[in-house]
Amino acid sequence: MAQQIRPVIGSWYKTLEADVFEIVAIDDDDGTIEIQYASGDVEELDIEDWNERVAGPGEPAEDWSAGFDLDSGVEDYSDIDISVRSEDW
Repeated sequence: MAQQIRPVIGSWYKTLEADVFEIVAIDDDDGTIEIQYASGDVEELDIEDWNERVAGPGEPAEDWSAGFDLDSGVEDYSDIDISVRSEDW
């Protein structure tokens, strides 16, 4: 039997096909793992699929943020108002 790899949110892994992805969520109740590839594509795996497809730990892609469609023209986010007020709820 192959060694099972434990998924950890925020960690990077690679598939048997050498695709690199990050764990973005784990639902213990449903037994599912949500992954996001460096391309931005999101996929949900059950634990059986996880055990069959994951080859091992991986390194983040060189431009791992490309799939998140971040504004590359913004260099300083310090002037963005992110305050939350109760009247906004």
